Amino acid sequence: MVCFKMDPNIQRKQPLSQRLLFTSLVSLLLLLPTVSASHCIWYDHCGKLERDRDFISCNYTGPPKPLGKKSEALLRVTCPEFVAEFGNGPIETCCNHAQVASLASSLDMMKMFLHRCPACRRNLRIPFCHMTCSPRQSDFLEPVKFAPATDPKHKGKEMVSDLKFYLAGDFINRTYDSCKDVGAPSTNDRVMGLFCGKWGASRCTGERLFDYLGDYDNNPYTPLNIQYQYLQSIDEAPEGILPLNSTAQPCNVDFEDSLACSCADCHGSCPVFPDTWEASGEPWIMFGYDGLAVAMALTAVAFSISFLIVFAYCHKRNKRYTVVMVERQMRHPEEIRAAVGRRLANLNDAQAQYAGEDENSLLHGQPTVDLPEVVTQDELTVSDKITSWTQTAVDQFFTKWGTVCATYPGKVMALGVLVAASLCCGIFFLKITTDPVDLWAAPHSQARMEKEYFDENFEPFFRITQIIIRPIGIESMEKDNVTYGPVFNRTFLLEVLKLQNIIEKELNATVGDEEVFLKDICNKPLAPDYDSCNVQSILNFWQNDEAKINESNILYDANICIGNPYLDSCRGAYGGPVLPHVALGGVLAPNQSLTDSAEYIKADTIVITLPLNNYHNKSLLAPALAWEEVFNKFMSNFSHDMMDIAFRSERSIEDELERMSKSDVPTVIISYIIMFLYIAIALGHTNQLSRLLISTKVTLGLGGVLIVLVSVFSSVGFYGFVGVPCTMLIIEVIPFLVLAVGVDNIFILVEAYAGQERNPDDSRIQLIGRSVGAVGPSMLLSSISQSCCFFLGALSDMPAVRAFALYAGMSLLINFVLQMTLFVSLFSLDVAREEYIYKTSHTAFLSTLRSGGGMGMVQKDNRFDVCCCIRQSKSEREPETRFLHKVFETTYAPFLMRPYVRAVVVVVFTFWLCASVAMVPHMEIGLEEELSMPEDSYVLKYFDYLEKYGCVGAPVYFVLKSGYNFSNYENQNKICSHVGCNRDSLLIQLNLAHQMPNRTYIAVQSSAWIDDYFEWSLEPKCCRLMENNTFCKRELMDSQEHSPSYSYYPDEAEEEPVKVTERPEVSTEAYEYEDHASYDDFNLYDEYEEDIHYDYTYGDPDFADHFDEKENEANWWKRIIRRRRPGNNKTKETEVTEEPKEPKEKDASSGENTTHTSNEVHLDDGWPDYVDAERCQACPVKPMEKNPVRPNPEDFGTYLPMFLKDNPDGICPKGGHAAYGQTVKVIYDESGNPSPGANAFMTYHVVLKNSRQFYEALRAARHVANNITQMLNMVEKDGQMVPSGEIKYEVFPYSVFYVFYEQYLTMWEDTVRMLAISVFSVFIITLLMMGLDLASSLIIMVTVVLILTNMGGLMYLWGISLNAISLVNLIVAIGISVEFCSHTTRAFAVSEADTRILRAKAALVRMGPSVLSGITLSDMGVVVLAFANSKIFQVFYFRMYFGMVVIGALHGLILLPVLLSFVGPSRKVVKANLPDRAANPSGSVQLEDMIAEEEQEKQCLTPKRCHEKDCRNSLKKKSGSERDFRDAEDTRQEDNRSADNCSNTQDLSDPSV
Repeated sequence: MVCFKMDPNIQRKQPLSQRLLFTSLVSLLLLLPTVSASHCIWYDHCGKLERDRDFISCNYTGPPKPLGKKSEALLRVTCPEFVAEFGNGPIETCCNHAQVASLASSLDMMKMFLHRCPACRRNLRIPFCHMTCSPRQSDFLEPVKFAPATDPKHKGKEMVSDLKFYLAGDFINRTYDSCKDVGAPSTNDRVMGLFCGKWGASRCTGERLFDYLGDYDNNPYTPLNIQYQYLQSIDEAPEGILPLNSTAQPCNVDFEDSLACSCADCHGSCPVFPDTWEASGEPWIMFGYDGLAVAMALTAVAFSISFLIVFAYCHKRNKRYTVVMVERQMRHPEEIRAAVGRRLANLNDAQAQYAGEDENSLLHGQPTVDLPEVVTQDELTVSDKITSWTQTAVDQFFTKWGTVCATYPGKVMALGVLVAASLCCGIFFLKITTDPVDLWAAPHSQARMEKEYFDENFEPFFRITQIIIRPIGIESMEKDNVTYGPVFNRTFLLEVLKLQNIIEKELNATVGDEEVFLKDICNKPLAPDYDSCNVQSILNFWQNDEAKINESNILYDANICIGNPYLDSCRGAYGGPVLPHVALGGVLAPNQSLTDSAEYIKADTIVITLPLNNYHNKSLLAPALAWEEVFNKFMSNFSHDMMDIAFRSERSIEDELERMSKSDVPTVIISYIIMFLYIAIALGHTNQLSRLLISTKVTLGLGGVLIVLVSVFSSVGFYGFVGVPCTMLIIEVIPFLVLAVGVDNIFILVEAYAGQERNPDDSRIQLIGRSVGAVGPSMLLSSISQSCCFFLGALSDMPAVRAFALYAGMSLLINFVLQMTLFVSLFSLDVAREEYIYKTSHTAFLSTLRSGGGMGMVQKDNRFDVCCCIRQSKSEREPETRFLHKVFETTYAPFLMRPYVRAVVVVVFTFWLCASVAMVPHMEIGLEEELSMPEDSYVLKYFDYLEKYGCVGAPVYFVLKSGYNFSNYENQNKICSHVGCNRDSLLIQLNLAHQMPNRTYIAVQSSAWIDDYFEWSLEPKCCRLMENNTFCKRELMDSQEHSPSYSYYPDEAEEEPVKVTERPEVSTEAYEYEDHASYDDFNLYDEYEEDIHYDYTYGDPDFADHFDEKENEANWWKRIIRRRRPGNNKTKETEVTEEPKEPKEKDASSGENTTHTSNEVHLDDGWPDYVDAERCQACPVKPMEKNPVRPNPEDFGTYLPMFLKDNPDGICPKGGHAAYGQTVKVIYDESGNPSPGANAFMTYHVVLKNSRQFYEALRAARHVANNITQMLNMVEKDGQMVPSGEIKYEVFPYSVFYVFYEQYLTMWEDTVRMLAISVFSVFIITLLMMGLDLASSLIIMVTVVLILTNMGGLMYLWGISLNAISLVNLIVAIGISVEFCSHTTRAFAVSEADTRILRAKAALVRMGPSVLSGITLSDMGVVVLAFANSKIFQVFYFRMYFGMVVIGALHGLILLPVLLSFVGPSRKVVKANLPDRAANPSGSVQLEDMIAEEEQEKQCLTPKRCHEKDCRNSLKKKSGSERDFRDAEDTRQEDNRSADNCSNTQDLSDPSV
């Protein structure tokens, strides 16, 4: 002991004479004659205050007494600092041998917890050593109360029952600082949580630590009450008191013989690692706003201004050009020829025609109005020839095919039905996948393989059943200035207990003929010693005992157990602790992570967690599934006035998904019915109400819808034969996709037939053939493009996306084939039902054409639709007016093609595009769990409560794969966090990670089985063997302790031991201790070797009520850890009478003995059961010479199976069965020697509240694991550690949710890749199908990209996150976009109008009505999905489908025609030969060509000059309008010329014209 004014180190260095002289001088100078010399306050043991407490000492105020050699040796091992302070010779102390032995026993338990931090252990034992034995006790100890001695030997004496212990406050604080970070690996907590009583680790301080250690009322391990007095200076000390002070060793430095602590137990020892985390980077800011948004705004403005300037200039020039051309056409042909001649002879007299620009300059150059390029056949490029040939060949093929289908409708339909029916038979072989893991995790994905590895080695994680309960109408309570949450209300707790007892004891399910209760399927981590279920509930603070709850001080007990859940009185009925962060909720503020400062005492939520056993073999889960189903039904119907309850079981999500699918079936059916009704009505055309039942096309519409469904069924059947499993996503989405594409094709085909130009000789078959030839190529183009797009989408790694892409691609192909066969044939029959065409006069034919009917003169068959056997009276059909076609032709198309409208369209869509580009990067990634549940699901409430009131997230395991050599000391150092381990070891890195929860999402420190195994194997009271080398269970050790006779350990001053009626047998173990000291050097009790049994304890021996004077000294070896606890259900092991056998290898699956030479044994298998024997002894494990707190590495695996079977208890809290029994696998070599195989280190994530936090937690965990893997594979080269270049040892993280959230780590990359592949495939297929028409293919691709970009902007605005479902929908959007674009683009490409504007107008008039009515309006049935019960349908189906239809329609009907009018592919006119046009390098149609065409026009308008078909072609080239042709026909009929006189007309290709 050293006082404030003297450093102990200095004192030890001075000679004894100098110290005595100095002390004398100080005494004289201080003039303290009234203060007596230091003396003892106690000596020897006098009895106990209570039976379950340790002995306390007799009051004694005399001088210290000499200590015997063997007692001194024991004291030297127990308190080396104390002995060193008083020299190496014989010392005098205030304790005898019994007190020294009791001190050693008490410190042994402390040693087991603090073995991993020598500095803390050293500092903490100093006060106890000085208090027990210091010869100067009276300087810092002051007895306060005394009690009569209970030992008859000391009858009449008093024993000290209460005292004051004066300590230097600075020493206490430094001692606590050295201990505050020491971990308890098996509990994922700190040791201070065990040592600081009710304060726990989070609220512990140095003063609170010592207050609890000396609190007799609250600490069951202290034998007397100790009032610690903390003095900050000597002036505060009472008279005659010199507070105990000593040098406290910092935990991060070595001091004398005491080693420093590792980083895991001392933050000061942690290295400062460079920050290698990927920084998110600063956001891009421009002018105080999002940089991308500002850049896109500037881009849109700049582009719009530039475009408008160029457009205005070109438009002005076009007007000038038009004026010149009109003037030229109005002149006499001879004048035109003269002008041309003058120009060619350079004799023309230039005259300004328009604003300073002459006629020649306008006519000589390339005009901005795009005119057809006139070329000869030889001037055509290879691409032009291929394009022309492809278009002609495809047109002819589909024309012939349509003719065949219309000629033989019955045979074609029969063949189509037969093929479809054959494919549908594959449905019987179909397999439907519902397991979320199989749906969203690729079989070879990293998370999936890691999950399989974990499940195979450790069994799957528990099936969690959880109940969250919040009190209703109960307020918080105040007591002693402390606020207690409402959950600690006694009445409320009793009501919750009733519910819990019903679930535990009454709730049962029936499986076969057996009843299944919770006890049959629950997790029992301490079985067979404890047969109760692991129920994490605060009711287990009172062992789920109603009587205890009624009798206890609830608030006091709760405070104690929250601070230290490992107290005997706080441990649950299952034998283990109730973790506050698991059993309590509502203690964290929003966005707050779990920290040591969490105030659980203010909790307002109870969380009851029931872990159920899980198995890799799914057939073993039937009992658990049945019980969970009963549990869900019971909780759904349970209600209580005092409880607000949320709950879930492991099967809840799957059950709710199935219920959601069934509940939304009516909504989906209504949506399809609406689409069908629209199709049936919109396909028909009539102007007469009387013909409504004839002109409607219900049968045709129904047939079209059935063809769509048959194509889906055929696709499903095809893959049923192939073996590709189906999913609910396929069943729900693909019908919509195929319906959208199929209906559009139906409308296009019907509209094409209705708009056919008819001649009197045309038959129904010919018209249908020409209709199919006209639109079949574009239908083929869209179908092939979409199918290839989806087939390439099957390259995705996600099984659900891959299966969807395969099924969608095949459905579209089959749908196209069936439409080209079944529907064309059905349409032919429907046309025959409604009409037949007959010949009429040419005059009447032309009159009909002029009237706008476009259907020719027909005679009605007049059969009713549906009821085709009923026929109305025949009558001539009046010309029909197709409303949408009329609107497009007369109003919409001319309006859209106006110059300023086109300019506005480009500007508006530019701003829309730039805005979407700015929004897309901010789109959320992930799928919130809430969206996957029905709106009325009880699971939604559970998700909400878990997010709001939960304290800790899911467990996470860092798995070290099998193959690591733990018998190598250097390899051990790369894993452990004990003394001597590497500063960057696996456990050190995990410890550092949990200190940064905001970045790593790891809440608590990791478990460390290797550290606990180190300590367990070196601890004689933990690792013990029978004489036959089998494990000695501590129950057998207890029986030895309570044998009939025993002898106590006498002090050396006694001549002989005192015999009593009971004596314990004594083990012959060699007692190992810390700091290089060992009992191997001596045998302290060699005289009584056979009678001694040593045990570790805080001092709680059982003793007889009557014993003599010597007996009290003999009971130090008995443990006091056992505490009275009614209802302890600890089961006794049945004694085994058979001779124990040597351990054999066991099979990994069955656990039976086998003859395998090398195999793996899982968890508890592979070592013998407990057997009885006469004697136990410590395991012969020797510590390392250079590190005495570590066992010899060579024997590392020898006792590992025993460690994994040993249950922790008060004698040995380091048993590994409960904490590590399921996370360490044992491997046996050919000789039967065990060693660690795959093993895991468990910690917890913080509460994860959204998808982003879930996948970022995975990303962070993998980052930590990758660093560890890299460290494990480092090798030494030239004195430095460098990467080995190979992955020999691997660590990976695993948590139950990783397999679902892994996809989001690469969602952007996967999305961009998938969409790029799909769009590129569309471009390639379009390019090939359109005969290498590059311009048209690029326009289609650009339009699809624009639609996708704007869809991304819509997703951001409408709160649609990017995930697998939305990715599937974006791929669907590509298919729908192609449908919106391809038909119009191909119509533009084959149009024969002169300019791009006229061609765009013609294409829009031709295809616009079909696109609007076929895709846009028919798909509006998705609006019904807005009222679906499922949020997935509302968000990902209604919002996205509605968005893709609207956005696709806007682009296909507005932007695309405008783009075609600006940059559409040019048209080339092929003529036999051309005049020399060297002066016209542009190659455009010039004045000479126009003169020739004017001559041709006049010839067409002159009697007997041309055939009407040639006239029509010529005029259509000129005007691009049917109306011009009708005007020409009026002129011809006014001259009464007959069309039959045109036989002698010259060929229009003749250059002489």
